[in-house]
Amino acid sequence: METSNAKVIPFDRSLVTVQGTEEAMRPFGPFLDDSPLYFPVESRSVCINDAEGLPRSASGFQAIVRTDTNAVLGIHGRAYKVVPNEPLFRGFDEALQTSDLDLSGLQIEDHVNYGGRRVIRNYRFPTITAEPRIGDIVELRISVINSFDSGNAFAAQVGGMRLWCLNGAVSLQGSTSVYGRHTSGFDNARALTKINEAIERYLVAALDWSEWSQRELTPLQAQTALEAFPDLNPTLLQRLEQAWTIESNNAGSTVWALYNAATRWSTHTPVRQSSEPNRASIVLDRERRVRQFMHSRAFKKLAA
Repeated sequence: METSNAKVIPFDRSLVTVQGTEEAMRPFGPFLDDSPLYFPVESRSVCINDAEGLPRSASGFQAIVRTDTNAVLGIHGRAYKVVPNEPLFRGFDEALQTSDLDLSGLQIEDHVNYGGRRVIRNYRFPTITAEPRIGDIVELRISVINSFDSGNAFAAQVGGMRLWCLNGAVSLQGSTSVYGRHTSGFDNARALTKINEAIERYLVAALDWSEWSQRELTPLQAQTALEAFPDLNPTLLQRLEQAWTIESNNAGSTVWALYNAATRWSTHTPVRQSSEPNRASIVLDRERRVRQFMHSRAFKKLAA
């Protein structure tokens, strides 16, 4: 694949960190050398107390430790290979630069959550957009996730950012594993394949969004669909109903508005103050529930 001839924004080494978190947003320069994601990790032996309270080595297990904080990020079997975030994310950055994607204006957001057990890098592509309705623009967003606690393979998840309300747009297809569980190296060719798959999924999602914007609903249909939302409770239903009112006033009583009611909930519903540093992961988990909703019989019936 040939190198993209996209316009390159002048190099900018500034890195702005959000106070009280390990998150950052920076412009595409070339990609920067520094990131809060690039913390050191190592494997250490695991000890447990026996019946007499004496420490014994758990020979079949290892602890993954973040050495700058001494925090344990996960416990794994001996077959697990420790790969720091830096080579994984640098490899994905390089794969993006090798791809045919237009990187003009690319924005990158880094999130370190749960003390480093999960990290997320969001790429927003302002030159790659969909327009389901006139003036309703959705930018491509690729989220790359890694974890040391068995929560995620190193994976890329395709979605979007709706500019009218900054809702995170969710695709039906979800995430694509870059190369599965931790391995000893980064496969650039596989990453390029997965980037192309992500773009294909975005294009499919864009067609869905456009069709949904034309598909009208009755109030009863919308209410019935919202009541099929996974793990529903009265408070969640009330939030979804409020989001539906806002979205349907903007986009009409349509499947597109129903979908955006769900993404408004996942993106904008407050989290507890103590959980704010982990907000990116919480939103990601909410988006999984939105995807479940999109696969529900009630939603599919309206979207078909």
